Amino acid sequence: MLCQGIETEHRYFKSLIALYHASGAKVQSDGLDPVKLTQKALKLAKRDDFDQVFIVVDLDDTPRAEIERAISLCKKNSTKKHQFTLIVSSTCFEVWLIAHERKPAESVSSPQGLQRHTLQLGLVG
Repeated sequence: MLCQGIETEHRYFKSLIALYHASGAKVQSDGLDPVKLTQKALKLAKRDDFDQVFIVVDLDDTPRAEIERAISLCKKNSTKKHQFTLIVSSTCFEVWLIAHERKPAESVSSPQGLQRHTLQLGLVG
């Protein structure tokens, strides 16, 4: 798994790996844009021979064309040996954390508002 978010996403997925004893799963983070992150994932998967790779990015202010290009790269490079999946969180990753506790309020739609809300709920520290 390759995450765009360097702190919150990385800690979240590392916790899931530990919780479910998924010893074969690996998490790396890099603050690249979705296309560059996908290109990095393609190289890592082939170098380290991963069969399934998930690339997690935030929609935030990312242009739709950039998301579409990353999706296209995943589809184009997926084979029986290597599967690539782009996961896009809308608006930002923190909405996933809030969803563990309750349905996210529609009024908290900005990334900054969602980040504040996760702090208020004690979901991040």
